[in-house]
Amino acid sequence: MSISSKSNQVIIIYSIGLHKRDLPLILKIQEFFDGIGKISFYKDAVQYIVANANNIEVTIIPNFDTYSLCGNKLLNYLI
Repeated sequence: MSISSKSNQVIIIYSIGLHKRDLPLILKIQEFFDGIGKISFYKDAVQYIVANANNIEVTIIPNFDTYSLCGNKLLNYLI
């Protein structure tokens, strides 16, 4: 989550970045989330990105409410 310096709008983005050799895992994650989001490549990395706030609210957040995280990731999620 960030705040745009130009418009003061809150921007929410869910992303997972991995090495490009893990593309099959990224594709499975996208499939798990009903195909939403996009996959981007940069050098040796692949990134799964969901930037649509409605998709995050309807699909991503309920997943983490059902299957809770552990440790620092849980604390960050709760914030």
